Amino acid sequence: MYPSQHYQSQNLSLLLHIIEQSPLATLLFNQAGEQWPHISHIPFIFDQGMLIGHISRLHPLANQLTQGDVELKLIFNGPDGYISPLYSPDAQTVPTWNYAKVVVTGQASIVSDKTEQGALMAQISHHFEQQLHYQFSAEPWSIDTLPTKHLDAMINAISIFKVAICRTEGNIKLSQNKPPLAIEAMTKHLKAHQQPDLAALMNRAQS
Repeated sequence: MYPSQHYQSQNLSLLLHIIEQSPLATLLFNQAGEQWPHISHIPFIFDQGMLIGHISRLHPLANQLTQGDVELKLIFNGPDGYISPLYSPDAQTVPTWNYAKVVVTGQASIVSDKTEQGALMAQISHHFEQQLHYQFSAEPWSIDTLPTKHLDAMINAISIFKVAICRTEGNIKLSQNKPPLAIEAMTKHLKAHQQPDLAALMNRAQS
């Protein structure tokens, strides 16, 4: 089995945290007549059990969504980094790389109602503006400041869609097989080397 059982996670709280902290997903879906899946990168927010995103109307998925729901995969890439044997008090430790990935399989459906489109774009922009506000105390921008004609032009240029989640898989390699003292030593070094996000996630994965 790969990844190993102890690197697979169904901890929904942890997986949603990774999606929240790393919202830019790698999107994969099959296009008719193409040998390889289409791959692109789209940010999402999670709301009421679904993922919400938007794309340009020129995006290949936009055209396919007008013909019906589309099965797709989304890969959310959390923090990652090299773990040196010097980080651990265990002399038997070997070099490794820690990472956290969430793979979502779902059904995407287009949002056609104009009122809902506007509401969802307001929700998406508010979500990310609030993150900026909390991180940097920046005054949040509001979609309400856009003139109506500019808002209409923006919505007409994009396709907004929801993803109903069918399956969520966590590929989480965060030294879960190591004792608490080793985790404490590793995370101390990671923080000193400017990798606090990976350190925080390693601690969270142990709980």
